[in-house]
Amino acid sequence: MKNNEAIKKEETLKYMNFNRYLIVRYFIAGYIFMNFFWGIVNFSYSGLLALLPFVLMIWGIVASVELSSKLSHKENNRVPITLLYFYLQALTNVVLAIISFTGIGKLAFPFIYANNAKSIILAILLLGLILALKSISNLYRIQENSDRYYSVIQKFKETSK
Repeated sequence: MKNNEAIKKEETLKYMNFNRYLIVRYFIAGYIFMNFFWGIVNFSYSGLLALLPFVLMIWGIVASVELSSKLSHKENNRVPITLLYFYLQALTNVVLAIISFTGIGKLAFPFIYANNAKSIILAILLLGLILALKSISNLYRIQENSDRYYSVIQKFKETSK
């Protein structure tokens, strides 16, 4: 039977490992909401690509569930679904940024042509691309245990022996 100190240390380590993914979880939540609102607006315009944001939203939810499982699986740093989601989101942002200035753009963003908001959409897509690439970078650093928070966890383990 473990004493209270051992249980407390174990729980602290579990949450410290889980918090390594904090910014990535926030980014996923932001993408889920952006894709949801983009989908709602596309549905109101009956856009041809109206299902794409909902597909991305579902992928985001699945990635979020995978990250939530890290609370109970602290030893495994691999998050393949989450990495795939961010690659998919980054690729989607690049393709949408390119087509937003072509005639095809009105299929993905029918409201662009109604409100002449191409530059705003491009800025949002580029910001989304930057955040996706940052998330991919963070996830690879976590997998390799080269993230900043890993050293904090190691120091905690050493001091609490």
